[in-house]
Amino acid sequence: MADSHNRPPGRRHQNQGNQGLPNRGRFTNQGYGAGFENSNRPPRGQTQQNRGYGGGFGNALSMTSPAFGEGMIFPLEIKPGSKAYRKHVDIVFNFTKDGRYICVNITDKRHGTRKRLLCYQIMATVSTMVEAFKGVEYVYDNMHNMYTSKKIDDFTYTIKDNDIPAEMLKCLGPHEGELVMTVREADSVQVVDLCDLSQYKTDTVLLREDRALRNALEMIVTESALATGHFLVARGNDLFRVEEEPIDRGLCTRLGTKKGIRIIKKDGEYLPALVVDTVHSPFYATEAKTNFLDFVLSFIGNPRTANWEEAKTFLNGIKVYPEYGQHRVLQFDDFTVETVANLIVTRDDGATMPMKEYFQAFTNTTLKRLNLPAMIAKNNAGIYPMEVLCVVPSQLVDLDVCPNNMRDKVHRRNAVAPRIRHDEIMQELKAMDINGAIGRAFGIDPNAPIENVSHLTFEQPPKPKIQLGSGRIITPFEDGKFKLSGPYLNPAVIDNMAVLVTDGLQSLAKEFLKRFIENGQFSGMRFPAFNSIYWQTICDGSSFENWDKTFEYFKNHNISFVLMIGNNRDPNSHNFLKLCESRHKILTQLVMSETADRIVSRGQHVTLSNILHKTNIKNGGLNYKPLFDKVGERLDINIGKVLIFAYDVSHPGELDSALPQNRKEVKTVGEFPSVVGLVANVLPEPSAFADSFFYQQSRKEEVVSSVFGDHVKKMLMLLVKSGRSLPSTVAILRDGVSEGQFSMVVHKELPLIKQACAEVKPTWKPKFLVAIVTKRHHKRFVNEDLTNASVGSFVTDKVVRPDCVEFFMACHKTIKGTTKFVQVSIIHNEPKATMEELKQFLHALSYGHQIVTSPASLPTPVYQADDVATRGREVLYTLRRERPNEIPMTEDGAVDFEALSSFLGYFDSPLAAKRCSA
Repeated sequence: MADSHNRPPGRRHQNQGNQGLPNRGRFTNQGYGAGFENSNRPPRGQTQQNRGYGGGFGNALSMTSPAFGEGMIFPLEIKPGSKAYRKHVDIVFNFTKDGRYICVNITDKRHGTRKRLLCYQIMATVSTMVEAFKGVEYVYDNMHNMYTSKKIDDFTYTIKDNDIPAEMLKCLGPHEGELVMTVREADSVQVVDLCDLSQYKTDTVLLREDRALRNALEMIVTESALATGHFLVARGNDLFRVEEEPIDRGLCTRLGTKKGIRIIKKDGEYLPALVVDTVHSPFYATEAKTNFLDFVLSFIGNPRTANWEEAKTFLNGIKVYPEYGQHRVLQFDDFTVETVANLIVTRDDGATMPMKEYFQAFTNTTLKRLNLPAMIAKNNAGIYPMEVLCVVPSQLVDLDVCPNNMRDKVHRRNAVAPRIRHDEIMQELKAMDINGAIGRAFGIDPNAPIENVSHLTFEQPPKPKIQLGSGRIITPFEDGKFKLSGPYLNPAVIDNMAVLVTDGLQSLAKEFLKRFIENGQFSGMRFPAFNSIYWQTICDGSSFENWDKTFEYFKNHNISFVLMIGNNRDPNSHNFLKLCESRHKILTQLVMSETADRIVSRGQHVTLSNILHKTNIKNGGLNYKPLFDKVGERLDINIGKVLIFAYDVSHPGELDSALPQNRKEVKTVGEFPSVVGLVANVLPEPSAFADSFFYQQSRKEEVVSSVFGDHVKKMLMLLVKSGRSLPSTVAILRDGVSEGQFSMVVHKELPLIKQACAEVKPTWKPKFLVAIVTKRHHKRFVNEDLTNASVGSFVTDKVVRPDCVEFFMACHKTIKGTTKFVQVSIIHNEPKATMEELKQFLHALSYGHQIVTSPASLPTPVYQADDVATRGREVLYTLRRERPNEIPMTEDGAVDFEALSSFLGYFDSPLAAKRCSA
């Protein structure tokens, strides 16, 4: 659950229903549609896209005639000479406590939601009272940064008691004092020329961009939307509608606008452009209920029959504040076992008294719901009756904490057809009023319609051929699918195998195993003799201790692969199995009883084939491989010319409770570690990828420690051990970083990889290629008839960065919703690979998933890195729950990341050369 740095909507209009907000009188009533137009496009149906099946299993497809589409990217026209003047803002609350004079700067980043909101209110008030703002528009981030449309003098202003609504001042605490605002010239970049795009015409901007212009424009766009009174800000700079879209049981969604500014080169002209996408994000529903007890009851229903564990998960981390002390923000951790009627409070002087009496005496609150549990706050912040707490409004919810049915409803709201998403984006763009009073003041031309980029060329190169076993080569259908039949390209050999079966499922397991082995042998796999396979039974709902003993038995008998038939009713079977895999370094494959029964009783061959695809690739086989044509010959991994490293970071979510990271956090609250998934084609077959994971400091996207270099070196030693010659090119595929982190990847992460290569063999001098490959962006592309683009479509012009090789590709077929293109940015290119080479290289890699017989949503190594990072997070979560004392710790009480990585990761074990995440 993200912290919601929201601002009150409509700072300028009292008639929007926001009591006490000053009316700055900025807008004439232009209507939301003013200045916005949809692109002129050809009549519906005039795209050149061929939608029939033509690929089949014959010769390669020729280049399909390009289709045409449009992107939800909107160039902005800025009047020449337009500037933004940057100021530094401090708002300080001065008060006296216990005879001490205390100054609190409420604009500091460490302060939370309600103080951000108060800063917004104070600035809105002061701007109407200080002469410097006369005839000047401003945009403000509710912290230290402000831009004005004209240069203003520095000033200091003391806020009077009646300037700010008393209700808002309660977040400052019970002490009386004074608020003082100081506005002065910024320490750096005092003036931003909003028309100066000269840096983007150089070859150095990629890694050294001065983001002042983009930051200023993003703030202008955000403030324009907030001023309409229809939006609030949460999670960075994402905008969300004020109105809630109810779901059920205290959950709602809000229509959000994800946006950003990028510089594009369109028809030879450099332009700032606004990127817009929409999302229906989950929030705690507080529009009707702000009392925490009422909110809890809306989720659990009848307290006597309530699922309190489910409620604990859903409410984990929700922020509340006491009605009697609104300056305090607490986070929910758990419910008490005892009811309020039976709880005893220990006072500061050591005396004890019933909770009911304590709150009557010290807060003048009469507690009424004594038959319910109380709330336990995180960080040992105390125990509170739920009825005295209020929910902090506008809090985003982590979907992981939601019950499945509620989560599914959120997903359905976001799986919208391209036409609906397009219309939502256009609707929200109009409502944001970008070329209204604020935008005009900063130079956004009100007479120039803001329209999206149209008539984009969707290039459609041939799909890569697929090589199967027995020398067969096939060509995918137009939608990317292909049929995998006959023997695998490299069938696996399983020497020592065990079957683990939940008690009561033995008969089903034997029938399933017969079909499993029979079909696997047809695909070329080799298994032990049926009567030499170990069988072990485990009781339904067994403790982890029993699982651990079972795997200890397997390990002592040199079992290399465990096939488990588990009961669908056991919620722990997958988590326990994968933790045992990590602890004992034995490969596993789980088949749930319902799946096994469908295969046995209904002959579901496709489902069985998918299980065998996983088993073969896990055990060192290779099911098939995509082939590279002559265009991509220099980057052909199949002949060992290219070594690929792909890595991604999985950060903790709200379900991951605190683990201390360092001495300071031991005393407060730490975070669950982040997990780095690392993948490389270092095996004897250069088309196959090994994977592993390691742990690092929580929520750090960069992987710049020496531990990263050590793990890269371990991967390289597998390459040396394989007997392959060292490749001439090392391609690094990185997901999960923003444009502002490109420099970090090139200047901090790349040197660690280069150093590891040099340590393996000093005379090895490969050329390095770094590609940022991600779907974590806000750009949307659709056909001109507002349908999804075809599989294998590429966008290479009009909307791409002008300072590097960049393109967007639609890797896979979207079943529901709107296709999300993969964004590829080449930020380091020693081999000087061309656009066409890179397109063919990454396009072919998206066909290498091995389990599904169609392209994946990302190039396979990147997809695999994300999977293995997620696996590392899941096994640690299970270990923390079942065996917390086994988590390695340092002497100062922090997690020992290196020891933890060795304990649960695959390096230095028989699994190091496997694809365990399949």
